Amino acid sequence: MSKSKLHILCQQRGWELPTYEVNKQGHDHNPLFYATVTVNASSFSTSSPSSSSKKAKSDAAELALNHFSLPAPSLSAGCSSGSAGVNTRPSTGGTLQLNQQDAKPTHLSNEAVGSFQKR
Repeated sequence: MSKSKLHILCQQRGWELPTYEVNKQGHDHNPLFYATVTVNASSFSTSSPSSSSKKAKSDAAELALNHFSLPAPSLSAGCSSGSAGVNTRPSTGGTLQLNQQDAKPTHLSNEAVGSFQKR
């Protein structure tokens, strides 16, 4: 199912179709399969083995689908999730005020943090 969805996603976005590479490890009587799918110049590899080549390909396709299905991060004024580890809460007057009291340090720089104007 994941392979079909990934195929459709590539067609919708005008990308080349995904290519798969399968590696077989272990004994012939109990092989383990790992797969890598390449989509739009990005590769996604399974980290755990599968008992079949088909399952390994499907797992790799699912990794790619999850990656390309994630929404792009946004710093829009309507965002309530905060940015760079700082909580934002709407205030009166159409601006967002920063509340650093609850903020936890992150590895991100806080240089871009400030007041945002609603549009």
